[in-house]
Amino acid sequence: MSLNSKHYASGSPFPPLQKDKVRIYSMRFCPYVERAILVAEAKKVPYEIVNCNLKQKPEWLLEKNPAGKVPTVEILEEGGGGGDSKILDESLIVADFFDEAFTQAPSLVSADPFQKATDRVWMEAFGKLSGLYFKAVYMKVDDGTLDTTLEILRKELGVYDKELHRRGSKFYGGNSTPGMLDFMIWPWIERLPNLQKLYSDKFPLDDILKEYPTFAAWINSMKADVTVQKVMIPTDIHFKYIVSSRNGTNDYTLMEEE
Repeated sequence: MSLNSKHYASGSPFPPLQKDKVRIYSMRFCPYVERAILVAEAKKVPYEIVNCNLKQKPEWLLEKNPAGKVPTVEILEEGGGGGDSKILDESLIVADFFDEAFTQAPSLVSADPFQKATDRVWMEAFGKLSGLYFKAVYMKVDDGTLDTTLEILRKELGVYDKELHRRGSKFYGGNSTPGMLDFMIWPWIERLPNLQKLYSDKFPLDDILKEYPTFAAWINSMKADVTVQKVMIPTDIHFKYIVSSRNGTNDYTLMEEE
């Protein structure tokens, strides 16, 4: 099943596992899932996607992961003809697993232990920026904190601009291709245009990026990366989904293939 396959809902029959593929339970518009898929693509993981309607979750998703979260990854046990499988969730953990378990492509993390640890600090710290993004996007009525939220988010972009400038490389992971840190922060940067569409006067992204030229160049480099191009969603589709999720309808069909 492809990235844009239909979203299974409550009452849907369970699609049988494939022995030769890792299964990623997904929702096409979820940035956490995108993290896992970016790494799966970069590491040449043989995988299949099972998209799930998170408003009406299939019963079998809840059996696999009682929290009903995505990404959830399922792998058939070696020689597990009886259907025994292993389950993982949490995007950072799934990404680490893919990087370590599949060696068809080079590792996405630094061989230097200190740099690897430093990158992990930056990944963990990114939770602040992603949280600000979600708060701004889903603020249906300004409770008086919108301007402050957007301003803090704007400054956080500057922090990442400064760090990339300090590193002096095209990507956070070096000059050749994106590394783990690049892929872990990209899904939310891909979605930043939603804020400009929602609050053009308060968050003029094009003007903001002129203040952060190193980060702006990184965005262009990420957009040109073949792995990112396989996974990313057009801005207009992102925004249509945001509009639908803000009004509670969550239109999962926007990218679905026939």
